[in-house]
Amino acid sequence: MRRLILFSCLFLSILANACGETKSPKPATTPAAAGASAPTPAAAPQVGVVVPAEPVAGSSSDTYAYYLPKSAKAEGPVRVAIFLDSHARGKDPVTMYKALAEEFGFLLVGSNVSKNGQQPAQSLSIYDALLRDLKQKFKLDDKRITLVGFSGGARVAASIAQSRAEVVQVIGCSAGFQPRLGDAFGYFGIAGLEDFNYWEMVDLETALAATQQPYAFQFFPGGHAWPPINVMQNALEFSFFKWAPDQKLDDPLAQDRMKSFRNEFSAAQHDFDYLWQMRAYQSVIGSMGGWVDIKPTQEALARLKADKFFTTAQSELVANRDIEMKLRNEYVGQLGTKSVNDWNKLSADLRAGRISHPGADHNTDLRILNFLSLNTYFQCDGALKAGDLAAAEHFLQIYAFVDPSNSEHAYLTAVLRMRQGRVADALSSLKAARVIGFKDADRMAADPDLAGLRSDPTFVKMLAEMRAE
Repeated sequence: MRRLILFSCLFLSILANACGETKSPKPATTPAAAGASAPTPAAAPQVGVVVPAEPVAGSSSDTYAYYLPKSAKAEGPVRVAIFLDSHARGKDPVTMYKALAEEFGFLLVGSNVSKNGQQPAQSLSIYDALLRDLKQKFKLDDKRITLVGFSGGARVAASIAQSRAEVVQVIGCSAGFQPRLGDAFGYFGIAGLEDFNYWEMVDLETALAATQQPYAFQFFPGGHAWPPINVMQNALEFSFFKWAPDQKLDDPLAQDRMKSFRNEFSAAQHDFDYLWQMRAYQSVIGSMGGWVDIKPTQEALARLKADKFFTTAQSELVANRDIEMKLRNEYVGQLGTKSVNDWNKLSADLRAGRISHPGADHNTDLRILNFLSLNTYFQCDGALKAGDLAAAEHFLQIYAFVDPSNSEHAYLTAVLRMRQGRVADALSSLKAARVIGFKDADRMAADPDLAGLRSDPTFVKMLAEMRAE
């Protein structure tokens, strides 16, 4: 395990899905005898390459990205991790984590359909259709599914796990869920220390500690984004032990993982970060139960929680949270009243860590800044929908100061410029959005506000470049 990260999660496997095979009551007619061409057999899955848009059987438009590792055994079954991106960009996490697929032997799948704003029944239907397709095309271990979600996708992943018993683990990145009595799936929570949802994940960690549900948490330096590869590696490494039935303790991979967890326990014993200690012990307890005697770790965790310094650390955490929430509320209330120049200065101060109260770290300021980014987006979007172009201009300028690396403010500025009849400026804003990282070609192509650009060569070229990425 890596020292700079705090983490968790665990699995319980349930349910067997039996798939009956229907046999023809009479010999099949040969194509020659029937005077018809034979049906085209399904193409074998590609190995060792990212497939960006595999069609879902029975759908005219649903697709998913996948990466089948070269390390997967030909005879199967292969374990699967299904990624749910908040913007339906399944290729992104599959590409980002494909090296881990090779290390752990996972089939990585990323839905190109599941996204924010869908109703629970729709999300469940998308998952069911995807799983049916995967079971047809791959030799799948369909009794132990892992769902990995980011932001709204993390909420969807947990909701599906509460309805589908074959989902034995959820890796929830940057957003939590409402625990329910009887939840049995393991939960590995991940969030950046600068994430505006950081406190939500801290609260979820506290809530799960009061349940019987297996869990652990990991926090990393960063914001609201898919976690770095070493963090996801910890999540999949943690899950390794929950597939114990088909592994042996003396396997080289098992020995390597065992060493990692022993190092984690040892590091926690000699660390003075009490919250780090708590999470390290919890990760050992969650992952190693059934493999080794975890009683010493449980006793160490109990002693830690009884320590007055741990209590002090918990109290300081609550106090910092209260101050941060107060500042968040104050600043959000000033979005429409402070001048753009004032917001330019305040954003610079927050970015430089000049606002935090004594005792708080720089992450406090960065979380406030990221929270303001989210709220400024809502203000921009609301103003555009209401047709209040002056308000949209005000909020978009603030948005650019608060979160200059977010391509959304440049994209929405292009929408505003088209509303204002400033076509050349709209194209310039779209170019700026592309430089910052905008890549949602489908959204740009379908946006009614950009309809006047669809025949423009520059616009057409940008779309083609995005779709080729």
